[in-house]
Amino acid sequence: MKNSDKRLRYVLFLGIMFWGYQCSLLAFAIPIAVILEARFFTSRRWDLTMSDFYRTADLTSFIFIIVGFYLFLNRANQPFLTTLIAWLPIVFFPLVTVMAYSTKNKMSLDILFYSLRRQPEPINQAWNMNFVYLGMCLVASATQVPASLGETSPRVFFFPIATTLVMLALFPTRSPRFSVKIWLLSMGVIFLVANFTHQGLRSTHLAFKDWTQQLIANYIQQRSDPLRTKTSMGAVGRLKRSDAILFRVKPTPGQAAPKLLQEASYDTPTANGWMVINSNFDDVSQTDDFQWSFGNQKHTVSSATIYQTFRRDTALVPVPQNLTRLSDLPATSVSKSQYGTVKGQGLVPSPSFKLSFGGAATVATAATRVDTFIPPEQSALMTKVLAPHIVDGDPILTLQSVFKNFRYSLYQPATQRDVLEEFLVRSKAGHCEYFASATVLMLRELGIPARYTVGFAIQEYEPMLDMFIVRQRHAHAWAQAFIDGKWQVIDMTPSIWADNEAAEASFLRPAIDLLSNATFAFQIWWNSQKIEDYETELSILGAILVSFLLWRIFTSKQVLIKDDEDSQQRGLRQSGAQSPFYRIEECLTRAGLSRLTGETLLNWGKRIDLPELTPIVKSHNRWRFDPEYFSNQEQQNLEQAVDLWIAQHAHKFSSDILTKVDAQNSSELHDSAQRQPFKHNTNV
Repeated sequence: MKNSDKRLRYVLFLGIMFWGYQCSLLAFAIPIAVILEARFFTSRRWDLTMSDFYRTADLTSFIFIIVGFYLFLNRANQPFLTTLIAWLPIVFFPLVTVMAYSTKNKMSLDILFYSLRRQPEPINQAWNMNFVYLGMCLVASATQVPASLGETSPRVFFFPIATTLVMLALFPTRSPRFSVKIWLLSMGVIFLVANFTHQGLRSTHLAFKDWTQQLIANYIQQRSDPLRTKTSMGAVGRLKRSDAILFRVKPTPGQAAPKLLQEASYDTPTANGWMVINSNFDDVSQTDDFQWSFGNQKHTVSSATIYQTFRRDTALVPVPQNLTRLSDLPATSVSKSQYGTVKGQGLVPSPSFKLSFGGAATVATAATRVDTFIPPEQSALMTKVLAPHIVDGDPILTLQSVFKNFRYSLYQPATQRDVLEEFLVRSKAGHCEYFASATVLMLRELGIPARYTVGFAIQEYEPMLDMFIVRQRHAHAWAQAFIDGKWQVIDMTPSIWADNEAAEASFLRPAIDLLSNATFAFQIWWNSQKIEDYETELSILGAILVSFLLWRIFTSKQVLIKDDEDSQQRGLRQSGAQSPFYRIEECLTRAGLSRLTGETLLNWGKRIDLPELTPIVKSHNRWRFDPEYFSNQEQQNLEQAVDLWIAQHAHKFSSDILTKVDAQNSSELHDSAQRQPFKHNTNV
């Protein structure tokens, strides 16, 4: 068994189970953990080729793309990015399993990255997929909160458990220079520092999140606050309107679409906007699951489907003024104000809802005294403007006479005067908020109750979808007047306003719309499909894939790996003992060029002036200090390099040895002769 696998024995199992619990994916985590842990109880491995690894990696990439595409289409029902991260251990399980039951120690980067497979040079960078998979499980675990703990429960146990798993994974790789106690103490200090840092970063993140949410809420307040709206009256320069698509409207075949969808109405003017006096909302009775009634159903003459996904749990619902019923709205409750503002609570992401509406129905209640209030300074202005245009008994003709020579404009110059006075008396040009505000005040000056209303104009038809598109620039403001006992729309904004704003659109808008509409059409088709319709096809496809995988596995070459822990430990202790470099060292030592005490091999080679030994020494050191990942091919390369060096240099050092031995023998004989006393031969 590969020693790199044994380092994470039981640890990877615990990490996978922790991920399954955190992400509520135990049905996947249990078989994955069992399959990967089972390798520690068998010595059978498959001797797979690089082509097999490439195919498995390509399959993993294909699964990743399919999962990402599926989550993107269903992003309204679940967060895209966090769910994708939570599913990564499932996506990479086939590749990790193949690596675990193969004879390969580590996964080279060319297996994962297709661009590296065509490089002529061999890829030396490699990953231990056991550690990568453990890290993947821990990262995926951090994206979810178990349903049993609730969405708002703090994850007090995640950090300690994740840290413990990391420490258990690193324990076998610790340096032998330090004792276990010192290592545990160091890990404890690191954990405490990391925990305090984690808590500090989390607190900072939450504070920054609250600040940005408040900033965004203030920015979009005029579109979402049912109690107060700020207008763009008085804004200097050109008013920018976005072309972003907010929602789509599909009328029932043969019926007309609503011309205006109301979000909110207001009865009290302020310095730079409008507000309401009565902020109460009353619950609307629920007539069926996700269905609410707003009036007599006999008035229903038309219906339409609104394709809008609510991003918050409480939001205003755009509805026609003569709404009678809401259906399929994904809310726990619905309430409305006396101004006809409809609010949904407990909203969850859903692709669409339906509304029914009729000509005589009205969501708002009858007018009150507040609907006739007009500030004195504005009353004087309205009297001045209306005086030359009064048509007795017909307020609509009077208003049409007032605005006869006015024009629509998104641009407003700077002025020190009152913005309404500048608009009505001098410039006579403005956007819908100017026309709506002035209309409400004029109607009140004429004694007619009126309200300021904001919402959206339904006017852009898209033949490709057979629907109406509502963009952000279709946001509109108009007046409502209480005439003949019911609220009626009074819109004095020149009809050219839509064309003027459309002219401001980007030249890339058609291409962006085409892509957006195609994606939307596919989502509608996708949501209409039922998984039950494809159970047989999916079962057959799954059976074919499993059968092919089993056939490929059992027909591959298999080997048995000896699992002797004692021999593994001895191998680690004697790492590099079989290196052929020791033959070179023995040759040089016999030649009198032995290493000094404590001298490294590289420094030794420099001292004896043999630089050609440097690459051989580096390869030898890798065998000594990283034997686990020193492949058989690298061992053979080192063997060949040593043989070549000895063949080229051994004879030189052998002759040097003989020369030194002869010199040493002559020196010894000379020294011995000098030590012996000279004896005179008396026989001569």
